[in-house]
Amino acid sequence: LHLCDRRQRQMCIRDRFIGGKILYKRLNEKVVDKQSNDGYTIELVAIDNIKWPFGSCKGRLVLKNKDNKVICRQKIEVNNDGTTIDKSNWKVEWKADRVVVTIKGYDDSEEKIYTLFLVNN
Repeated sequence: LHLCDRRQRQMCIRDRFIGGKILYKRLNEKVVDKQSNDGYTIELVAIDNIKWPFGSCKGRLVLKNKDNKVICRQKIEVNNDGTTIDKSNWKVEWKADRVVVTIKGYDDSEEKIYTLFLVNN
């Protein structure tokens, strides 16, 4: 039983029809920097970075193994006051079993630290 008046019912039908169509937007991704160690590579990827006078930028850390296969992805956000993500926003430290990435934007009050573990294949 649908408890809508006629106008609401028309809206529900219209919304259901339009809502049934799913449109996918392909995000613009750009590898800003990459670093390698012992066959592993980590990439700093900027996602849809459009210069804007304020706000944060979205990105991703991508860790690849010796066969160039992705073993880990981590979403990041950097507060660069409207500028895009660049290689000055990260610092990479390789350990025996992991890679530690420090992210800091120009307007971030604190550093964000991500630990990605290396997988032996």
